[in-house]
Parts: sequence; C-alpha cells; structure tokens
Amino acid sequence: MLPKKIAPQTLGGLQLSDPFNYETHRQVITAHNNLIEALGPGVDIKPSDFALSPGLGAGASITAVSGTFKRGRFTFSVGSSGFVANPTLTLAFPGGLFNSNPFAIVTRNGGTGVIPFTYVESVNGITISFVGTLAGGTTYIFQFAVRD
Repeated sequence: MLPKKIAPQTLGGLQLSDPFNYETHRQVITAHNNLIEALGPGVDIKPSDFALSPGLGAGASITAVSGTFKRGRFTFSVGSSGFVANPTLTLAFPGGLFNSNPFAIVTRNGGTGVIPFTYVESVNGITISFVGTLAGGTTYIFQFAVRD
C-alpha cells in the first residue's frame, strides 16, 4: 500500500517565517506527491475506451478487460466478415493522463490468432496495427504497461 499524498497546507506556517525553507519543503512535497501518483494503480480501463477500425470485421469486440491505463490486459475478438489488410485498434487515454509522450510496452499473451502486430504510443493512446488480414473468429490477448 502506498503512503498518502502530503497536503500543501502542511507548509502554511513556513511561508511567512522562512521563505527559503518553505520553497525547499514545497519542492519535496511536490516530488513526493508526484511519485505517489506515478506508482499508484491509475484509472480502470473499460471496453468503451477502445476504438476498433472497420477492417477488424463485423462484430469485433474487446472483452476480458482488466487493469488501468498504466498497466492492463484485454482480449480482442476478431469479427466475422468485412476484413481489410492492416486494421487497427486504439486504447484512448483520458485527456491529461500523460504530460508527454509516454513509453509503452505491448505484448501478445495468448489467443488463437497468428497475425503479427506493431504498436505506437502517444499522449492520446496506444494504437495496435495488425500486419496483414485477420481471420474471422480468432482472438488476441494483449497485456500492456505505460509510463510517462
């Protein structure tokens, strides 16, 4: 369990009596609170956070979603028809979640599909691109981790 964030009001008495120590302590508290935020689990993901391109097939879906925008797992089920080459799916991040382009790692951890994939991360989300044309009814289980 992580410690709680420190409230900035804790420094109220130092501001007038010793401005130098106030600023030093304010910086320490800010760094502490930023670390707590970074190590925390984050906001839970849900299937509605994903955007699926039409080329993934009619009825394509995201299921078995667990985790947060910082680290999670989901299953992508390919649809039944209407495939195009190199379709994409995107996990959209909430605005302001990452201050700069984050670093992400995405791995395939199961499923029945065999098409390789690539991915690109940005402040807006992670886009997974399949290299080739998917086969109907297959699944892909992905895990990911994202850091600022």
